[in-house]
Amino acid sequence: MQVEKETGSLSIPKKSSKDGRTIPLNKAVVEAVKKYLDQERPKIDDSRHLFITKTGKPLLVRNIRSTMERYFKLAGVEKAKVNDLRHTFVAHHLSQGTNLLFISKIAGHKRISTTERYLQYIERVEIEEKTELGVL
Repeated sequence: MQVEKETGSLSIPKKSSKDGRTIPLNKAVVEAVKKYLDQERPKIDDSRHLFITKTGKPLLVRNIRSTMERYFKLAGVEKAKVNDLRHTFVAHHLSQGTNLLFISKIAGHKRISTTERYLQYIERVEIEEKTELGVL
């Protein structure tokens, strides 16, 4: 993973036979990553991973999950999982009209049909909201 400070994006290299991808980041995320890299990340230059241990090894997925679950609990969010953040990101952008193909690419979906599944959820939520408002 590499943060492109000039473009405000995150480059994720190829993983086995999958294509790499570039993810645009908003200003707040770019600033947070810069701060992390400058002040908190262990100073080990040869690691291609963004988040590493003090010895330079990549953080284990299970450690990231348990840390996130602890933060969810502290925030009073019950039964949330790390992947819920990804699902929320995709659903939010689609509901705001972000291009389906664009979201599919940055989410790393191999098929656009994977991203299209989120549209069913969004349509259901919109119907529920309209019903609550008495529009339907």
